[in-house]
Amino acid sequence: MDFHTHRRILGVLAEMGEDISGGKKHKSTRTPGEYLSFFAELKAVCRKYDFRQTHYGKILERLTTVLEKAARKGHFPVKKELRQCEEMLGELAAGLKKETNVKKGIVFLPYQASMWDCMESLWQAADSDKEHCNAYIIPIPYCNMKEDGTPNEWFLDAKKFPPGLPLLPWEKTDLSQLHPDIIVIHNPYEDRGKINCVDAHYYPSVLKKCTDKLVYIPYFIIRDKDAKNPRYGRVKTLANASAFWHSDVIIMNSKAEKEAYIKALEEWHTRENLEKRIFALGSPKIDKLLHTGRDKKNLPEKWQEIIGGRKVILYNTSIQEFLDTPELFIEKIRDTLEYFHRERKAVLWWRPHPLLLDSVKSMYPKLLPKYEEMVKTYREEAWGIYDESGDMYRAIAWSDAYYGDASSVAVLYSMTGKPLLVSNCKIRNCGKEEEHVG
Repeated sequence: MDFHTHRRILGVLAEMGEDISGGKKHKSTRTPGEYLSFFAELKAVCRKYDFRQTHYGKILERLTTVLEKAARKGHFPVKKELRQCEEMLGELAAGLKKETNVKKGIVFLPYQASMWDCMESLWQAADSDKEHCNAYIIPIPYCNMKEDGTPNEWFLDAKKFPPGLPLLPWEKTDLSQLHPDIIVIHNPYEDRGKINCVDAHYYPSVLKKCTDKLVYIPYFIIRDKDAKNPRYGRVKTLANASAFWHSDVIIMNSKAEKEAYIKALEEWHTRENLEKRIFALGSPKIDKLLHTGRDKKNLPEKWQEIIGGRKVILYNTSIQEFLDTPELFIEKIRDTLEYFHRERKAVLWWRPHPLLLDSVKSMYPKLLPKYEEMVKTYREEAWGIYDESGDMYRAIAWSDAYYGDASSVAVLYSMTGKPLLVSNCKIRNCGKEEEHVG
């Protein structure tokens, strides 16, 4: 039996039990026909589950017999029938509450389609176990923010997800009523998002009340050497996010990352509590990386023509570097584009962070015209590839080396064994050599 049917049956049983219990206490009760009509709802809910060969089926038959007998008389001659119905309803509800053969309901709540990779393999595992799980995906609304921190424009990425996924419409799904066993999120914030924000119905504190277990998977991953560095301050900043307070399970990529967050959170939680909630199980992003190869079917013909027989450099620009040194960051992009345009020894595959444009708009709008002009010129000249798709892994698979910011993309890329060079906004490409990490 699926979890939704199970919960609905229990809900109808509770309503019927309260109604019959109330009828016992008053001289004027509902007619047997009204009870039969009420009882029909239970049968309708049970259509997906065959009760006939179970202990529950026998109870249902007994209930139906009592109600039909009373209906033929037109009334309940004594309250004995009501008491019998109440007892059988209680017996049925008690048995169903103990039922173990009920599928788990798991709901995944991605917002940006480009971030689906951080939970995709977990959904695939749940979806493949159809005997024990019902896995649902609900793309949820999100907005970018104005400079003053108020919502600007709302988006829904439902049409940007890979075709064939069983997506549920957010506006027709009441999670408080559905109440799945597990809800999986990757948005950690509530009203603190500086770049974008999800609808308030999907804040971690709200979702916590809509499920038995709230699971948080961070979109980003951190290098072990950074996680072990006591001066690396990003972990402590991120650990203050709402998801770390309200989630029952938090999935980290590595033991070093787990330990870094536990240390950051120990000021507010006990280690014992954190050990029970934070687990180093790996990241679905790495699962995706290991299962993605070069496939010409997924590469536009125009891009194939641009590449020809040359090597490809994945140029990744992130949000954190922009926030740290915005003016230098924009200038560094200009310098990098000019360098590769001039050299032409390799093809530049530029893939900015999906939220980079929104970051420029909301945080440093004065820099927006310059940034948009660079993007416009680069795309029109078409000597390199501009990738604004949600498929980061295609870019990783088709590139021969990485150049760009020290983001989670760089962490993933380092696992491929291909060359990787981290950029430095303070150094021009015609100047000193930049830091090499592998």
